[in-house]
Amino acid sequence: MRKRGPKSKIEKLDPAIKAEIDRLLHVEGRTIDDVVEFLQTLKLDDTPSRGSVARYSATTAKMRGDMDRMQSVTSQLAKEFGDQDNDAARFLMQIAQTIAFKLMDKHAGADNVLEVEEFMLLMKGMKDMASARKTTLDAEEKVLAKLKREAAKLFDQAQRDAQSAGEGKGLSAERLAQLRRDILGVRVQAT
Repeated sequence: MRKRGPKSKIEKLDPAIKAEIDRLLHVEGRTIDDVVEFLQTLKLDDTPSRGSVARYSATTAKMRGDMDRMQSVTSQLAKEFGDQDNDAARFLMQIAQTIAFKLMDKHAGADNVLEVEEFMLLMKGMKDMASARKTTLDAEEKVLAKLKREAAKLFDQAQRDAQSAGEGKGLSAERLAQLRRDILGVRVQAT
């Protein structure tokens, strides 16, 4: 992480004055000269210079541009994930936001541009991996459900076969119930 230099004169100003500077620059679209004129009317002890206002304006404009791109990327990711409301989708969105903010921080103040296309490609790959994982889990779940159904059928058949075999050998109903409890772990309801 890069080390920040000393605070600019504008960053040291009262938050209300700084908010007014932001409003003038970014909401009203005023010029740097208009902001300098505004600051001079305040008669501050240490009025920021025109160059300080220009640097501040450029920095905040870049940050706003990065935030706009982030919002665009997040919107695109939301479309990619559709209306999936599952843990994997939420996890991927958190990863995407973390990566995007780290990229923005890394490139803040530099002439490098956050490559939205590369970021989107990375996130699409992660989404595809999550979808493949979900598909695999769904398939495993179906196989397990099928195995449970087949095991239940085999268990029922074994129970019927044991009942038939026991009755054929002349075992009493009480003895058959005892064998089922001992061997199959089945409790027979009294009839």
